[in-house]
Amino acid sequence: MASFEQRAFEGLGNALKAMGYTGESLMKSFDMDGDSVLNYEEFKAGIAKTTGQNAPDPIIRAVFGMLDKDRDGAITYSEVLLLLGEKNPGLKEALETIGGKPTETQPKPKANQPKPTLILDSEFQTGEKIRVGFSYPGAEERSWIGLYGRGSNDMDYLEWLYLNGSQEQNYDTTTAGSLDFDLDIPPGDYEVRLFGDGGYDNLLASASTVVLAVPEPEPEPEPEPEPEPEPEPEPEPEPEPEPEPEPEPEPEPEPEPEPEPEPEPEPEPE
Repeated sequence: MASFEQRAFEGLGNALKAMGYTGESLMKSFDMDGDSVLNYEEFKAGIAKTTGQNAPDPIIRAVFGMLDKDRDGAITYSEVLLLLGEKNPGLKEALETIGGKPTETQPKPKANQPKPTLILDSEFQTGEKIRVGFSYPGAEERSWIGLYGRGSNDMDYLEWLYLNGSQEQNYDTTTAGSLDFDLDIPPGDYEVRLFGDGGYDNLLASASTVVLAVPEPEPEPEPEPEPEPEPEPEPEPEPEPEPEPEPEPEPEPEPEPEPEPEPEPEPEPE
C-alpha cells in the first residue's frame, strides 16, 4: 500500500498535469522572487493559487519533502520535474527555462474572436471598492485579474481574483462580468491586469486608474452670533399724585345776635 506521502505526491502531480502544467510553466508560475528555486512558502502559495484550494499543511510538507531530495529547503527545476513525471530536458533547455526564455508557444486566439477587455473607472477614492468589468470570450477556469501598483512586476500583485470574483476555483468559466477589489490602499497610480491562465505568462489586457485621497470636508461656517436683545425700556415712573387741596377752613359761625331785652312793662296806672 502506498504511503500517505506517496499518495499526496501522486495526487498533486496528476492534478497539475491535468491542468496543463509543465515543469517550465510551473517553475515560472511559482518562483515569486525569480531566484530559480522554490522555497516552501512559494511552493505552498503556488499550489493554492493554481488549484484554488488551501491544501492541509501536512500534505504540502509531505510533497515538498519528497521533492527536496537534498534537504536544502528549496526545490530546483530538476526536482520540480519529478512531481510532473517529466524527464530532465538537459542543461541547455533547463538554463533557458530558469532564465525566463520561452520554449513553448502561446496558443493563438481563434479567428474573429473579440479581444479581452477590461473596464475600469479612471479614478477612485481611498476606501472605495475598485470595481473591474471584463469581457473575455475565451476565458479559462483559471483566468484571473490582479491589482498592481502601476509599473510593478507581474508577480508583485497587491491582490488577485479569479473571474468568479474569489480566490476559490469553482471550475466554471466566466466570460463577462465584474469583480471588486476591497482593500485599503493609499492614494496613487494603479492598474489591473488580466491573465489567461493560472500563471503570469499570458497577459491579455490591462487598464489603469488613480486612487485619490478623500477630500477633507470643509469646516462648517461658524454660526453668526445672535444679536443681543435690545434692553427693554425702563418703565416711565408713574406721576406722583397731585396733593389733594387742603380743605378751605369753614367760616367761623357768626355770633348769634344778643336778644333784645324785653321792654319792661309799663306800670299800671294807679
